Amino acid sequence: MKFQKRFVPLLLALVLTLGTLPVQAAALTRGEAAQALLSAAQDYNPGVQRSDILKGYPDGSLALDGTLTRAQALVMLTRAFGGFAIPVGDNARMALPASSLTNVPAWAAEELSSVLAAGLADGDANEAMSAEALSALLRRAYAAKGTNLRDDYYAAVNKSWLDGSDIPAGLSINGPFYGLSLTVNEQIAAQQVQALLADYLSRTYVDEYFSAKAKSDVEEMIGEFIAIYKERILAQDWMSAETKAKAVKKLDTMGVKVGYPDSWESCLDRAEIKSPAEGGSFFSNVIAIQMAMKQDVLAHQNDAPDKSEWIMTPFTVNACYNPSANDITFPAAILQSPLYDVNASREENLGGIGYIIAHEITHAFDNNGAKFDENGSAADWWTAEDYAAFQQKCQAVAEWYDGQEAYPGIACSGALTISENVADLGAAKCIVAAAKKLDHPDLDKLFRAVANTWASTTSRQMREYLAVTDVHAPDKLRCNRVLQTLPEFYTTYGIRPGDGMWTAPETRVSVW
Repeated sequence: MKFQKRFVPLLLALVLTLGTLPVQAAALTRGEAAQALLSAAQDYNPGVQRSDILKGYPDGSLALDGTLTRAQALVMLTRAFGGFAIPVGDNARMALPASSLTNVPAWAAEELSSVLAAGLADGDANEAMSAEALSALLRRAYAAKGTNLRDDYYAAVNKSWLDGSDIPAGLSINGPFYGLSLTVNEQIAAQQVQALLADYLSRTYVDEYFSAKAKSDVEEMIGEFIAIYKERILAQDWMSAETKAKAVKKLDTMGVKVGYPDSWESCLDRAEIKSPAEGGSFFSNVIAIQMAMKQDVLAHQNDAPDKSEWIMTPFTVNACYNPSANDITFPAAILQSPLYDVNASREENLGGIGYIIAHEITHAFDNNGAKFDENGSAADWWTAEDYAAFQQKCQAVAEWYDGQEAYPGIACSGALTISENVADLGAAKCIVAAAKKLDHPDLDKLFRAVANTWASTTSRQMREYLAVTDVHAPDKLRCNRVLQTLPEFYTTYGIRPGDGMWTAPETRVSVW
């Protein structure tokens, strides 16, 4: 009998609803696991039967009601999915060492070779398995295969890039948002030029790579997003009219910096920089530049803060919201392909740079930005009731991300990443709203652009380090976990209960 994935067996219902219960309360039987794996594997191993997955003991018994162990689960997973290929690219870097699975019983050693080589197994092979634990193994299997966007959208959309990815010498991470093709020596030289001649390099970069048309287009997009945010704020049923008015005022006064500063005045103009032919050296030029910078600081030490000053250089591939100035900055360097292309479709630009722009706007209303008013001053502009409701929503966001595994054995901290996650979730709502204003919007292009934006690779050690230090969620979750909150995402791809990307509507979170 062929099982269809959309007909969810008992186990998948348990996975969706009992994930927060104690392990013993959600302990699985061998029969439940076989049923769930049969359903989950249909798209990867067509025609697989339950008898292929659960072969029983030497005496012929299946022990369907017997408690499922991790070793049994891994063997059944391998059978259900038809084995796993040796990982390449990013999957190879993220693979768990085979030694991560301990106490492997002799009977399972041979059949576990595939899943161990794929780097998907860890824990004690003899421990009992919960519904939540089996669900985690399934998510690892979906990522390893990377062929079904309804199960792992990030892995499927980015499969070609991830499998072929590398990390250039001198870099610790690579991807559309990160990558630079420089040798170590070139990188050192580039860093020196960027640090010492930032003002001059900025002008040259803008002249070469950033057009007035692109600046105008991005400014128009930002204006549209701010208008959408006003609509969304005014529509919130948990905010009072008083707090809404102050939030809208904060949007109305938000400063916008796109591409490059309005003025190119530089203290470097007063530095005496000489070429070697003129008797200069790297050392003497560094001293001259540092002296000019020092004199500039002294000349302005009694001036009032100038909020028109940029805190990023135009050649910086980044963006930011500055709460103490209530402004957003998008340097010319981030307004480049593949994140932004003036000739790309609107949906592609919305899913790329649009996501990042809306993310920075949302920072004005995350758990940190919410503590600053329209003038950039630390102030309590909320009613007590509204702020309490806001904190509850932020806590729900933390719980939505907490413990989510982006890579085998590497989980996200919801508390550490809460502010960035609030910004990501708000950004996604905004870009979908903008896309739906288009005639016949192509949401598939929009969502694929989001996935492409966050494609990245690094070492497993770096992922482990970032998981405990970075205030951003892992890049994979900045795609998958965000899109899982959008009803439009489910309808675009026909995602249903039983698919890896499915989450029950009542569990999905939203702040803005």
